[in-house]
Amino acid sequence: MTLRRWLSCWLVPAGVWVIACAGSSMTSVSDGGNDPDAIAPDAMPPDSGMTSVPDGGNDPDAIAPDASIELGCSGTGKALLGFVRVARLDARRFAVGSEVVVENGHAFLHIRDDCRYYVFDVGETDAGQWPAYAELAETRAGRLTISEIRQLGRRLQVEKWKGLSGGHASLGGHAEPDVLYMGETEIVCDGLCLGMKAPAELKPIYQEAMSAMRELHSRGNSMDGPVRIVLLNFAMAGQPLVGAGTPYKFASWPAGSGAPEDVVRPFGLQPAGTGILIRPPVAADFRRLRTRQRNSEFYPRRDGTVIPIQAANGDAYGLYLRDVIPFEGPDGRIPRPVP
Repeated sequence: MTLRRWLSCWLVPAGVWVIACAGSSMTSVSDGGNDPDAIAPDAMPPDSGMTSVPDGGNDPDAIAPDASIELGCSGTGKALLGFVRVARLDARRFAVGSEVVVENGHAFLHIRDDCRYYVFDVGETDAGQWPAYAELAETRAGRLTISEIRQLGRRLQVEKWKGLSGGHASLGGHAEPDVLYMGETEIVCDGLCLGMKAPAELKPIYQEAMSAMRELHSRGNSMDGPVRIVLLNFAMAGQPLVGAGTPYKFASWPAGSGAPEDVVRPFGLQPAGTGILIRPPVAADFRRLRTRQRNSEFYPRRDGTVIPIQAANGDAYGLYLRDVIPFEGPDGRIPRPVP
């Protein structure tokens, strides 16, 4: 099976879309609905904070650019462009049972054609290392001006994407792929796009995409819509919630979400698309539990990321959750192509 065919299966075992963009001036935005306000004017403040990149010079071997590319915001709320880090659920780079957190990618930034963006980043380093708190990461949202969208396009050299489209796998399809897309154009690589089969012109584009994603995650706003959760019975499987000898305290199960015994599952690898949807206002209570564990309130986060919940019979349950973005499918997966 080719890498392109594997990706077309989307989350088999899982997929992550990431869309890269950059900008500094953004307004608070909720994670759903249509904003009746007009799109921000096509103007960029003198000190926007956006990183500039060289134009690549006059390399005779460079990909022929598509001069017709000009990004903008049409206001329909559909996909504009994206950069995706696909997460393999069997890669064992995260805690067993936390697959719901990364089922749509362990890092992504989706830019919509209404100038909104949605970004998720577990905090992976340039060397591919995950922080101890990765499973507690949150999705954030924001909005760009038209000028910022266009500057992002220049920064990512989108005029070259069509000439770079296709698969450039260097590791035989065993690594977690990275995908850039815009319309019908799709670029696929692996190994951080540093492999021998990746075109030289793709590497700086990938690096800019990663940088832009991190910038927008740091500037984005927390979401306030639904979440998806998974609750696991650690006690039934004889699994410790945290490392040996680490004391912890239980979190209170949010009221209005039913009894935890009604949604708990056996401990183990969780298939993609099986998270339980929790809507506002109860979703906010689950987000607060995640924030509290990021602050090490239940136990030091260096020792784990699962949120401890106690069952009525005293069993220890473990909770994971993630934020829902508006264009997910009914099962929580992001369709291909991104709508």
